[in-house]
Amino acid sequence: MAINAKLTISASDPDLRIGGFDSMIVGAQDEDLSSLGFGQAAFMDSNVLTPKLLSMSHLAALRLGERLHHADWWLTDNIDLINELSLMHDCQECRDGAERAVAFVKATGRAVLVGQLYWIHPEDGL
Repeated sequence: MAINAKLTISASDPDLRIGGFDSMIVGAQDEDLSSLGFGQAAFMDSNVLTPKLLSMSHLAALRLGERLHHADWWLTDNIDLINELSLMHDCQECRDGAERAVAFVKATGRAVLVGQLYWIHPEDGL
């Protein structure tokens, strides 16, 4: 069954500029998606999922010394979409993450969460 659902989370004033970006993939090897409420029905209920994804997105930004502007999250098992979304910039770490996610989907038939996280421009302050 094809799963493709998108949720956008705003974390800041939309008038602030975007200064950078990165991607993040969450699969069962990282978290137990079902225990976190990441089923397709829950994904479509932004009241359930938004706080969880917002927390994960902020934590990822903080780990990189960034401040979150917004994030786009997809729940998908579409291999082409996983590759497109996770390769925001062509670095080895992103390519490796995409390969692991594709291998996971092929092996399990389960979807992964792919996030595109955008940072606030440094000149707009931390």
